[in-house]
Amino acid sequence: AVHLTAHASKSQQIPSWEWNLLAQLLQSPQVKQQGHSDAFQKQISALSQRARELVSDVDQSPEERVTSLEFVLSLKQNQQDLDFVADLLSPQTPLKLQIAALRNLIATQNPEALELVFENWKQFTPSIQAEVLNQLLLRESTTQALLKQVEQKQVQPAQIDLTNQQRLLEHKNSKIKEHAQKLFSAASSASREQV
Repeated sequence: AVHLTAHASKSQQIPSWEWNLLAQLLQSPQVKQQGHSDAFQKQISALSQRARELVSDVDQSPEERVTSLEFVLSLKQNQQDLDFVADLLSPQTPLKLQIAALRNLIATQNPEALELVFENWKQFTPSIQAEVLNQLLLRESTTQALLKQVEQKQVQPAQIDLTNQQRLLEHKNSKIKEHAQKLFSAASSASREQV
C-alpha cells in the first residue's frame, strides 16, 4: 500500500484500476491496523484531493468519476466528506455516480452516512429508492436503521415493495422480524381504516 500510494501520488494520470486497487488496499485490515508515517498520510491526503477533483469534473467519464469517488469513500470519513457526497445525491448528478455514492455510504455502516442517505430519501427516484433498499437489506445493522426510519415515518411502509417487505417479515433475526411485523401490520391496519 505504501509503495502504490507513493507511486500514485507522483503520477500525472491515475487510471481507474489504480484508484480501485488503492481503495481496496486501504480497506484491508492489515493496512488499517498499521501505523503510518506522516509522509504516507500526506500522500493519502493529496490523493484524496485529486480524487475529489476528478469526481467533480463533469468532463471525466462516469467510470473515472465513480472509481475516484470509491477511493474517497474508502478513507475514514469526516463531515467534509459527507458534505461532498451529499452534493452528489442530487438529480443533476449522473445515475451511476449517485448509485456508487449511495452503495459506498451504506456499506460503511457509519451512522452519519446512513443519516445522509435517509435525509435525501424523498428526493430519490423510485429506481434509486429500490437500489437503496437492496443495499440496506444486505446487512442487519442497516436493515435495523431502515426499520427505525419507517417507524419514524421518514420512509413510508408503502415505499417498500412487497418483495422486500416479505424479506423483512421472514428475516432470520427475530428482532428485525418482529419489528417489521409490528410496522407493516400497523401500516396495513391504517390503510384499511382509510378505506
